[in-house]
Amino acid sequence: MLVAFDTLKTAKRLLDAAGLNEKHASVLVSTLAEKLAMKADSEAEFRAVRSEMQAGFEAIRAEMQASDERTQADIKRLDERMQAGFAAMRAEMREREQRLITRMGAMVVGGIGIVLASIGIVTTIILTAG
Repeated sequence: MLVAFDTLKTAKRLLDAAGLNEKHASVLVSTLAEKLAMKADSEAEFRAVRSEMQAGFEAIRAEMQASDERTQADIKRLDERMQAGFAAMRAEMREREQRLITRMGAMVVGGIGIVLASIGIVTTIILTAG
């Protein structure tokens, strides 16, 4: 914030109202003018640094958002791969279940055949013996 500072008016006030001599008033006014100029420079530098920091924060926010979007896309692809893997495992399990049912059915039919054959043999032995 730039402040207008009238050095001549201030010097006259110091000479007239404060009773300072011209040399002292001149030194005091020039010192005040330098301090005000330094303050204005400091404020301008502060605003520039603040602006740079805000730009840096915006860049960091944008990078974080882009990183988050990439992470979400990676998670989605991983989930799709996992779901496809689970679907393949379920299909393989159904196929194995069907083969197991077929084998067990064959074993049951074979076992019934053996039992019937055994009954036939025992019946034949009994009939021929008696």
